[in-house]
Amino acid sequence: MGLSIKDEETERLVRQLARRERISLTRAIRLAVTNEICRNARRTPEEIEEIDRRLGDLQAAVQKDGFDHSLSDDAILGYDEFGLPN
Repeated sequence: MGLSIKDEETERLVRQLARRERISLTRAIRLAVTNEICRNARRTPEEIEEIDRRLGDLQAAVQKDGFDHSLSDDAILGYDEFGLPN
């Protein structure tokens, strides 16, 4: 069985989750998908559409504002290369 992820952001997020939880990439994907299915099972289709719309609006706003996606998590949070606050 195989799964091919061809989206860099998705791969980055899966790797981030795996590191944070100290689990394999396969387990990280399973965890994320299982959590999403459980979370969405409690929502109506209308609620899911509204969430999708709001996320799309947020994504458009971030892209419009010229957010620098090349920044590291630490740089975004204001930490230097030694993990100290700037």
